[in-house]
Order: sequence, then C-alpha cells, then structure tokens
Amino acid sequence: MTVQLVIMLGVGTALSAFSQNLLVNGDFEMGNAGFTSTYAYSPSNLWNEGSYDIVTNPRLDHRLGGSFGDHTTGTGFMLAMNGSRDTNAVVWSETVSVSPDTTYLFSGWSASWGDDGHSFDPSPAMIRVLINGQQYAGDVRSATTNGLWQSFTTVWHSQSSTQAVIEIRDENTEWSGNDFALDDLSFVSLSTQQTSSVVVSSSGSSNSNSNASQQVWSPQPNPLPRDSALGFALPIEVGLTYQIQASPDLIHWVQATNVAFYFRDFDSTNYNERFYRFEKK
Repeated sequence: MTVQLVIMLGVGTALSAFSQNLLVNGDFEMGNAGFTSTYAYSPSNLWNEGSYDIVTNPRLDHRLGGSFGDHTTGTGFMLAMNGSRDTNAVVWSETVSVSPDTTYLFSGWSASWGDDGHSFDPSPAMIRVLINGQQYAGDVRSATTNGLWQSFTTVWHSQSSTQAVIEIRDENTEWSGNDFALDDLSFVSLSTQQTSSVVVSSSGSSNSNSNASQQVWSPQPNPLPRDSALGFALPIEVGLTYQIQASPDLIHWVQATNVAFYFRDFDSTNYNERFYRFEKK
C-alpha cells in the first residue's frame, strides 16, 4: 500500500482544497455519454470479452456475474466491463481542458463482478490510469470479492499542458474472470493556496510507483516513519493541536486517531492508497 500525506495547514474553519469535478459523467447517471471507449458498447449483454454497458447491477447483463449496486447510492448506474485481453484497449477515456502549472487529482472506484460460484472473481482486473499517454501511478488490482468497491487515485501536474487525455486500461489478459465495474470517477484541481507543497509518501508496494509521485510534487516525498505499535509519526510541521483526517481519494474524509506524536488509521490496510491531512483546531 502507498500512504501519502497531504499537509493542509488551516486555522479555524475546515479548508476545502478541491474544485468541482471536471468530468462530464463520472458517476454514469447520464448513461452512455460523456466518455469514449474502444470496448464495444453492448446493452444488456456482457458475455463477450471487450464489451461494456451502463448498468445498475452486473447480473442483469450476465446471469453468472456478481450481483451488487453502484458505489454512489447502491441504486444508481455504473460502468461494467467484460475485460479485454488486449492491454491497449481503452476501457474509458475523456479529454479535459486544464490550466498550465496546476496539480490535479484523478480518482475513481472499481469493483469485480466475475463470479467463480463463490462470489469471487478468479482473476480481478488490473486498473491502469494514463494521462496524456503517460502513467503517473501504479496499477491497482480490483478486489477479488465481488461488489467490494475499491478506490484508485492519480495525482498529476499539468506543467505546460492545456488539456488532459485521461485513459483507464485493464492490464489483465486472462479470459477467466477479469470482469469489473467503475464508478464515481473524478478529476479535480488541487488549490496550491490552500494545500501545502509538503507531501510524504511511505515505502511503496507492488501496486505503487513512488517515482511517479516524485515527478508530481515539490519538494520530493520523504518516508513517513511508522511504529508498529503507535502508528504513523506526525510530521515536524504538525503539532498536537491539529486535527487528523484520512481519505482514500482526497475527497471523502474521516477522522483518524491521534496518539501523542503518532496517529493511527485502522482502515489504512483496506485501501491501495491512503491520504492524510491536518487542520488546526
């Protein structure tokens, strides 16, 4: 797991460092609109590899698939795919206008629906995100358990770019399983005025790419010390008067537990990436 730390040094009221979602139809409630895909659009039928549909439940399109609701409300729409064995096939893509020299966060949720008869996908999809043809974060494998929504995130700095071509691909080439859904995709700018440039990243795992993070942020990320009993060490910039919050996607935040000069996040192992912010009480 990659643990990244965003230090938000606010006084008094809580800060919001995020703008509106720049994606047209990130929750897919508009149906098959606002994005492109090289997969074949196949309404009510997800039996063929390399096909997709906008569904409220994957089992409606594949009687042997997992049965569950979307990530947003449990009753809305999601983008469901029968994974292609072509890793160059584009699952989802959208081109967004961006401002130069601005940091953006792309995030989303994936879940498996390929069922081996025991509510598990025998070979979960491997999500890869590219922006303008380049990968900025490690591949994220969808959860094996069907219907278990799992977040993925990519932090990207536009440099001189005025547009971002965002693509999601599946790096899994297995024919058995490799069935997955996407929901609540988001692309937002991070405010440099409200967010400190200090970002700390822990040691990466096989699902992470620490070098990609280092290309984005300044100064370079440093290891975040961790004690097996006490948790993560507070950065030197943060005192005990700061409130600690944790997030899987830099959008949804929950309270973390502060223990002296360390803090604990008991849910951190449930995510491939985890972010933290500190706000002065």
